[in-house]
Amino acid sequence: MPRMGRLDVAASLFSYIHSSPPRHRKRDGGEGGALAAVTKLEKGNERTMSINVIVSLWAAAMPVEEAPSKAHIDRHMPRWLKTAPVPSAAVAVIRGGRVRWTAAYGEARPGVPATVDTLYNVASLTKPLVAEAVLRLASKGRLDLDEPMSRHWVDPDLVDDPRHRQLTPRLALSHRTGLPNWRSSSDDGKLKFGADPGLESGYSGEGFEYVARFAEKKVGRGFESILQDEVLRPLGLERTALTEQPWFRRSVLAMPQGPDGSRRPPAVSSTWSAADDAFSRVGDYANFVATVMADAGVSPRLARQRLSVAVPQFNGECPWSPGCPKSVGFGLGWAIFDYGRERVILQGGADWGERAIAMFVPERGLGLVVLTNGARGSKVILEVVTAVYDNPDFRRFVAFQAR
Repeated sequence: MPRMGRLDVAASLFSYIHSSPPRHRKRDGGEGGALAAVTKLEKGNERTMSINVIVSLWAAAMPVEEAPSKAHIDRHMPRWLKTAPVPSAAVAVIRGGRVRWTAAYGEARPGVPATVDTLYNVASLTKPLVAEAVLRLASKGRLDLDEPMSRHWVDPDLVDDPRHRQLTPRLALSHRTGLPNWRSSSDDGKLKFGADPGLESGYSGEGFEYVARFAEKKVGRGFESILQDEVLRPLGLERTALTEQPWFRRSVLAMPQGPDGSRRPPAVSSTWSAADDAFSRVGDYANFVATVMADAGVSPRLARQRLSVAVPQFNGECPWSPGCPKSVGFGLGWAIFDYGRERVILQGGADWGERAIAMFVPERGLGLVVLTNGARGSKVILEVVTAVYDNPDFRRFVAFQAR
């Protein structure tokens, strides 16, 4: 396989990229809806402390092994946030397959401390939620991962390209559709194949949009309803949504901070994306990760395939060497780093003013979720990963992303 360059690996495969669809720009500056309600909360909050830590224990007692990493993060997070700089971060740690603790640090908005109930735009962490809904439908026999999606959905931009008949849910969930990340990257803004479907991996938000549209047509329900019925309600994810909800008015949404330090309103929308812009609180997303770790809700066969590399991206070489995985690629909805002795399953998220990561190590029963509202959040993520996960090879990758 040809040697992959830094941009190939970092941008195309691991999704620490500006993955926002262009609709974000249309929403910049909006002040209505949930944002107006959040502004009222902000004005009514008299606390002006710059660093606040609120911890929620998800188990009756914290295991002894939690104490060092938890204490380390509590002690150093104020400095990490200031140095990055990043306004706030929310962290959840999973050990033994259970969410052990969650914590929030810093300010969600100027003068408003972040809490474990703060809603963060999780960016591309939307994709595993969507993949889970599709896998659960497939496990129930409501759809087949290998059926042509063209029987129920064809994007209007692809009608005249016969390759649309080759697209399947499996190819979409494993980033092998041959479609770009976003159609806006083309000169005319239309969706086009960059490669033949199934031949190679290429990170694609459009692929996830495609499979969600297919699921709607196949099942005969809107995708938000599908996600609610298949994932959010069964898992008790009461504060996770693809679009603006009435309960947003009673919540604090983290305000993103861009690379230049400027702030923008949260990118809430009345229309869903299957690849970006879900909002969630850290405990909700951590409970979702713990459910995936337990292989709950999907068939054993699909659970195995979800964590198996479909097409290896490279073997034995990487731009952050030494410490390359034996194999790297996509499963169904997740990226997979196979180090031989153990695997790291992950999804990263990066929008204009958000950085996030969800990861777990099946062989250890260890998981981690970090949500931030700053464009330099990868630096904070590196520090948290270092405190929680003692794999120096994976740390080198996260350090590479944080550069």
